[in-house]
Amino acid sequence: MRILSIIIIILLLIVGVSFAALNSEPVTINFYVSDFQIPLAIIVVATLGLGFFLGIMINFFKVIQLKRAYRQLKKSVGDHKEPS
Repeated sequence: MRILSIIIIILLLIVGVSFAALNSEPVTINFYVSDFQIPLAIIVVATLGLGFFLGIMINFFKVIQLKRAYRQLKKSVGDHKEPS
């Protein structure tokens, strides 16, 4: 299993490097008051990374809410159990 993980990581790195090499042309970003040029690959990777991060954060907060509800329900069920 570890070898498979290493192979997948190496393949992803190769694809990432080739993607960056194929999309190295600069793109102008305009922020109304200033503008700058940055390679297209960096913009795409940064956008994907930001989307990944936001998705993780949204799911993290949802998991916290679900854990809180689970604890409350568990406490509620524990309070209503009949003594044995």
